[in-house]
Amino acid sequence: MVKISEGLHAIKAAGFELEFHEDLAQRPDEIPWYYPLAGDLKYVRSVSDLFTVLRMTKIGRGAVHKLVGALEMVGIAPKGTQKTADTLAVAADCLVAGAKVHHELPFNIPRHC
Repeated sequence: MVKISEGLHAIKAAGFELEFHEDLAQRPDEIPWYYPLAGDLKYVRSVSDLFTVLRMTKIGRGAVHKLVGALEMVGIAPKGTQKTADTLAVAADCLVAGAKVHHELPFNIPRHC
């Protein structure tokens, strides 16, 4: 992962003409982009949002951890699935923490021709 400035330089160095780029994480939206990962119920706006956010709460993560472990134990999920899910949960926590302090994240989408 590189800084946005390095990515923009690499695009130009590769011969592309950059028409537009925007750091989507910096948009002044009412609901932050990371809300599904944060497990914060204040951003829930619909029933589908409720299930999305609930699974990322501490209770939801605990339930998913146990469910994945059970699926792994009976052979439905391959070995290592639970550990992978735990690693992804830590990554989600890190993305949210970085987003809350406006740390540069891999969320910049350039358009080029």
